[in-house]
Amino acid sequence: MAGFLWPVERHDLDDRSGCGGVGDQVVTAYRIKDLKAKFESIQPDIDELRYKVAEAEDEFESLRLKEDASQSRITHMKGVVQHLETQVKSAPASANAQDERGAILQEAESIER
Repeated sequence: MAGFLWPVERHDLDDRSGCGGVGDQVVTAYRIKDLKAKFESIQPDIDELRYKVAEAEDEFESLRLKEDASQSRITHMKGVVQHLETQVKSAPASANAQDERGAILQEAESIER
């Protein structure tokens, strides 16, 4: 069977008796010291990235607020446009003849088609 490995237990790999000798403690202490040095060497990069993330979050929030304000203005302008369209479409009360507003509206509708 290709790729099959027999299960190996820890005690099969460890020829020492007992658990964790002085050598293990020295190796572990050295590994910890090495990892701490590596961490301290990359700490400035980590801090810089955290700062950039904070800036990006602030910028995102600012853009979200601007989007909300723009959406509010668009909604308001939609209402204004609807009101003005209604005003243009309504016939003037003083005359039966079509006024300039009606002519402009007809011209705009013909351009849309």
